[in-house]
Amino acid sequence: MNHDVVVRHPSSSKRVVPRIGEILIQDGGQYLVRWEDDGTEEELTLSAADETLSRQSLRYQHLIDPESVDAAFQSNPAAVVLRVVAESGEPISQKAIRRALSRLGVSDFDVDKFVPDAWHRLLQHDAIKTLGSPATERMKVAWIGGDPSLQPVQGTLDEAGRPVEAHPETTGGKPDQRDAIDEPTALPELGGSALETAAEPGEQPGESSTPVPADPAPSPAAQFPEQPDGAAPEPAEPTVETPNVAPSDMPGLPDDLALDALLAAAVGQIASTGGNTSEQRDAFAELLRRCAATEDEVTPALVSNLVEVASAVAAGGPRYADVIEATLRQVAALILQAKDKSGDLDLSSMAAVAIRLPFTPHGGRVALLRAIAQVQPGVLAADQWWVGVTLKDLTAAARGGFGGVTSLQDVAEQIVRPLVLQELARANTVARLGAVFGLPGEFVSLIPPRSVAAALRRIAGDNPAVAGWLKVLAGAEESERQNQELQRARKEVAQAEALVQQAERQSAELAERCRRLEEMVRSDHTQAVQLRSAQDRQIRIDGVRSLAELAAEVEELAAENAASKMLVDRVRALVAVHDLEPLGKTGEESPFDPSTHDPIGDLPEPGVPVTVIRPGYRWRPSGEDILLDKALVTIV
Repeated sequence: MNHDVVVRHPSSSKRVVPRIGEILIQDGGQYLVRWEDDGTEEELTLSAADETLSRQSLRYQHLIDPESVDAAFQSNPAAVVLRVVAESGEPISQKAIRRALSRLGVSDFDVDKFVPDAWHRLLQHDAIKTLGSPATERMKVAWIGGDPSLQPVQGTLDEAGRPVEAHPETTGGKPDQRDAIDEPTALPELGGSALETAAEPGEQPGESSTPVPADPAPSPAAQFPEQPDGAAPEPAEPTVETPNVAPSDMPGLPDDLALDALLAAAVGQIASTGGNTSEQRDAFAELLRRCAATEDEVTPALVSNLVEVASAVAAGGPRYADVIEATLRQVAALILQAKDKSGDLDLSSMAAVAIRLPFTPHGGRVALLRAIAQVQPGVLAADQWWVGVTLKDLTAAARGGFGGVTSLQDVAEQIVRPLVLQELARANTVARLGAVFGLPGEFVSLIPPRSVAAALRRIAGDNPAVAGWLKVLAGAEESERQNQELQRARKEVAQAEALVQQAERQSAELAERCRRLEEMVRSDHTQAVQLRSAQDRQIRIDGVRSLAELAAEVEELAAENAASKMLVDRVRALVAVHDLEPLGKTGEESPFDPSTHDPIGDLPEPGVPVTVIRPGYRWRPSGEDILLDKALVTIV
């Protein structure tokens, strides 16, 4: 079904109505959408809040009017069930149909009441294929009537998707449910095999007033036979289009084995016998069909066995293609369920099975690759996955949701690019070159400019118009080259100017730092000079003060006619206060010491007795020892 709208679901409680946008252009995963609420256009990539739908789908009709599908179901359950199957796009069980109807707003009461009968009617439809054993509740049905471009159910939903009056002959305003089943409303455009309007009263079966196509499907009277007194029809035995072989027909397998045991037994038979007989492949194929129809019993742990059995069946050729398709879709779903155990997968066996199938956007091969891309994307660059795949196949798949795989860097470079360049190399006309440029944007972006120029030169030889384009492009290329050189030069100049400005800033900062350092040195020098001057002045003051005190003391003692000994003692006591120590006493004899004695006359030998004529002095401030004056001595 062609999806023509984007539905953006509310992300907060402030907005309860979904936003609808018409899809104008789709390129891979990119969409150009015109929103219907304000007419604005937006380019977007789908987020978790977005989904694409067809306006004719039941899902869309339910979103714009939550009661519409329920009203249609009450009017004609069989027709709505048929639409659910057609819109599912894959085999679907009765249990899944019930869940789908519940999500579409149909009450559980109505589902339980009318689905069983609608299911049996469904099995008689010519556009329905059954899968699995009819005796099990896990049997599935699939729509095979072509692209289900559905329109609203006639008599139930109008063109805007609103419910209309169903049956005027109701009791208490409630439609007669039995009549709604017996007279299914037409469901147009289901590949020419939709449920047609049942015969009006008095008409013969097949004489419906509704026009039918040139090659019509069997009439509803034939598909859903009328029952006397409006009774529900007896369920017809469905036709199951599968080989008439059951899993239990495999030699040595009991009938009561569960699926995991059956798969294990099948793998054992393949290992021991090769599993290459027609009877074995038929039995294996039926086992795979049963697995595909049994969702709850097949777990990720069975993936390896599924793949091994599918390998044996696939060797039987195209007649088993539908089985392999369903199995690969099931394997893909199981891989996504157990992402943390993806390292245990036998990818080579999967690839060998997958390449036997056509590469279609919604096929099992593509579904498997999409699943592997989420768990081990790095392995998809190997050629084993892409055997037989053409650029046309990749283009169709990329536009159908496969863009997330083809946009992987390794896949794009090693798989997509060679195919695109190969197609470009074959382009010898404008039309073929245009077809290359019409590929998805992510494909075209892989083409180097030189390859495009080479293609244009190749076409220009036979096409004057292209030759003219090439000349213009050549001039434009030269202009572009010069412009690039100019831009590069400007960039270099800008970078140089930035470096100059940075150097100037650094130079200014250094000059300022030097100025501050000079000021600090000058200030320190000035302070040191001032301090030294102050210290020198203080020293002179202290010396003069000591001299003044000594003079005053001597003058005082002289005035008192003090004895010379008293004078000497007073003087020595005064100088001792200033840490002055006398070296000898006048008249005292001591051994000659050149370090403290200054002789009068001849220089005596050290240790020779000498007499002190005048004492010397030593200054010891704060532990220092400074010789101020040597003692004057003479030889005894």
